[in-house]
Amino acid sequence: MQKNNGKITIAVAKPGNRGFEESVRFLQAAKIFCEPQKEGIVKTSNPRIEVAFVSPLGIPQYVRAKYELGITGIDMAEECGDRDGLILLLKLNEQKARVSIALRNDAPEGLAWLDGRIVGTKMPNIAEKFLAGEGVNARIVNLGGTFEQGCVDEMVDAIVDQVSTGRTLKKYGMREEAKILDTELCLFGNAEAYERKKAFIKPIVTAMRGAVEGKAQNLLVFNVPPDAAYGIDRLIYAGRIPCGESPSVSPLKEKGAFAYSVLVPDSRYLEVIQMLSDYGARDILDQKTGLWVKGETRPGSITMEGLYSTILDRVQNPKPESTTNRLLESPGALLGKLKDEVAEFMWTVQDDQGPYRIKSEASDVLYPSLVMAAGMGKTMQDVLYWPQFISKGWSMDIERFKSGYTELVDGFMREGNAPDVAFGNFFSGFVGYAQGLGYRMDDIAR
Repeated sequence: MQKNNGKITIAVAKPGNRGFEESVRFLQAAKIFCEPQKEGIVKTSNPRIEVAFVSPLGIPQYVRAKYELGITGIDMAEECGDRDGLILLLKLNEQKARVSIALRNDAPEGLAWLDGRIVGTKMPNIAEKFLAGEGVNARIVNLGGTFEQGCVDEMVDAIVDQVSTGRTLKKYGMREEAKILDTELCLFGNAEAYERKKAFIKPIVTAMRGAVEGKAQNLLVFNVPPDAAYGIDRLIYAGRIPCGESPSVSPLKEKGAFAYSVLVPDSRYLEVIQMLSDYGARDILDQKTGLWVKGETRPGSITMEGLYSTILDRVQNPKPESTTNRLLESPGALLGKLKDEVAEFMWTVQDDQGPYRIKSEASDVLYPSLVMAAGMGKTMQDVLYWPQFISKGWSMDIERFKSGYTELVDGFMREGNAPDVAFGNFFSGFVGYAQGLGYRMDDIAR
């Protein structure tokens, strides 16, 4: 290919041609700005990059022979015939269409009728190759203007062109007879130039890929009051609210309240907004569209006392679908769940996973602990009484938690239930441990 003093030239469709507006938008996504002109090469905001405005049909040839990059359709690349030296770097997910052959509505079905007849197109190579493969010997003519009007005026018997919705064909009394190929706007590159200038070309490809993928993503920001934080966290960590690798979280002026930012795909958009509103998020804002949802004020918070009251009610009034009743009926399953949750909680604390995850895991320990207490016949006062023995020394509570847990598991394994003293040490140690980390039990119960 022709060298061009170390610059990168990107060929795009001239103004007024198919693909021009989309090409400019992707250039801008890569922070490449220029003043479009009817044809020729123009400088851009990046001194290393220039843009050449050419005919869409000529873009593949220019990229093969002269320029580093080009934005055009797959159909244009196919039409140029020889694609040696031309590489497809990125599908831009724009102008998705198909190249098809269309006949007049009064024409017989099938392509055999075209034998010896005239087919108009701007893509003669594609048309000739397709018809030859179908065994049809038609005369291909390069037709300008509105192809469909050519059929109406009986200049041609069929056309080969891009079809998106098919409405234009219907308007001119035509029907789509056969699809030849699917097409869409793509970023193509010169293979030799790509290897030689990869360090400068890859950032352009990355930026355009971000524009493609970002079109289907929505950045939602929302506020979470203290009484809704636990529920929102559980939705995020369960994957019900997508957020990329991790949500962005910032504390608000109100103690215990936070602002979240999550990235949500179009396919989950409505579902996630409703879910956030249902779980107490406020001021939900889509930064791309400006959509704002105030959110609903949540009812009163759940306390540890309220949680234990619910568990005790399940003891008195079992429900077949209740997880609490299932655990009460299977001591082995209850112990297994407690062991799993304690291990997860300890790992989260030791790995310093952050306050949201730690509080979330602490709540997972609290629930089976209270179920176990209910199974032992402990009253509300018993549960509230144990934490009163929490020592003022935080390290001692850690040891009480660990030793009580070990005794609890050993006793459960031997006798099928938790010894009172062991459970008391474990539970009061756990409450003290959590308070030493800065959490109240009522916060964790939410």
